Amino acid sequence: MKRFKLPVLVGVLFAVVYSVNYKEISNASSISDIEQIVANRLIPNTVDIRGRGMGKLGVALARGNAIFINPAVAASLDKTMVAGGGRVHFGMVDDEYSQNNSDGYTAMYKPHVKLTHLSGVVPFKLAEFPISIGAGAGYHTVYDFGENYYFSKNDGDIDKTLKIHGGLNLLSPSFSLGFFDKIYAGITVNMSVLGTVSAEEKEDGELSDPEEFDGSGTYAILGILAKPVDPLSIGLSYWPGFEWKFGGGDYVAIPPMLVCGANYQISEQIMAGLEFQTRLYKKLTTREEGPMGNGFALRAGGEYDFGPVALRLGGFGETVPIGDYNYNRNTESDDPTFAFGATGGAGIRINKVTIDLGLSWTHYAQEMVDSVNATTLETYTYSENHFRFDAGVAIDLPGIGFEKRDELEPVIQDTIMPEPIPEPERRKPVY
Repeated sequence: MKRFKLPVLVGVLFAVVYSVNYKEISNASSISDIEQIVANRLIPNTVDIRGRGMGKLGVALARGNAIFINPAVAASLDKTMVAGGGRVHFGMVDDEYSQNNSDGYTAMYKPHVKLTHLSGVVPFKLAEFPISIGAGAGYHTVYDFGENYYFSKNDGDIDKTLKIHGGLNLLSPSFSLGFFDKIYAGITVNMSVLGTVSAEEKEDGELSDPEEFDGSGTYAILGILAKPVDPLSIGLSYWPGFEWKFGGGDYVAIPPMLVCGANYQISEQIMAGLEFQTRLYKKLTTREEGPMGNGFALRAGGEYDFGPVALRLGGFGETVPIGDYNYNRNTESDDPTFAFGATGGAGIRINKVTIDLGLSWTHYAQEMVDSVNATTLETYTYSENHFRFDAGVAIDLPGIGFEKRDELEPVIQDTIMPEPIPEPERRKPVY
């Protein structure tokens, strides 16, 4: 990434954040220096609320919102699906360094509300041909860093709020094909829209000059879905690397990502899934210390469908591109930090409408080393717990051309039965 010419533009790196908005704050007492709270994370936002409840699954999940992670899924659907939703993010911060060096220390993420997605997918199928088509489009935030960070020190002597709003918002038309109800392939083209990023800081009631700047980027996702047997779905998608441009030659280089996973319908009520994602942090060019080690993400979850209500549970573990920090050397470790969390949710069906609800928790911690004197080092723990509540609506409508031959009502033809031929009258004997 090219160096930003104005210090305030470093805040654009907040856009490259975790789906739950992880933040590394090297020294929360110095929040006025935006450069000290820059974090370089590239994990896309899972917007489908059903998938979030199941550990943030998506690559093989039969949902219209799958166009945002695996466009091939759309051609496998048998219903038109329209969905939309939003989230509320908030969190808690535990910083031993700031606690030991201040009185009355408080740090938190105050609630922030955001619309995350709108989508529509229409599948087509003809009974005469073993081909299906999925066409759709949607709007979603793939890198979401909208948050309100609050910090107080020395019983209110220092009182600051940092608001970073915006993200990489995308308009995503999608097209996919399916063959023989077994194999599907698709493409989604992502074009940035509404890309304004804003940053403002308020200290002791005084608002600093807010900054706004626009970002843009375009890339396409390729996906494959296979159903070798009826209960099993296997998904694979590839996200190429691209440049998130901000004008004046400034950009953030987004590394490519590979996603693979599978869902298995254990019974009519129970489904389970597993998903793996790569994290090619060595391709990041935002670190001065050298390349960060590569990482991964592993997600798992399931759903129990009671009929009118479906319950979902899941969990995940993944590495984030931040390392332990050394205050003396002003350097960050090359080893990425491991984060983990749990998710849950529910789907409430009312006729063709499903109300989706989801709650996720994420935790990560890192070590911060500082010198006590010339010969002694002290290690502090910095950790964050993030919470996110999602709510939305999904509507199921009929697909087009899904009347298969074996589903057609049998045609009963009126058959005219011939009159019975009378038995020839026997010739009477002659006496």
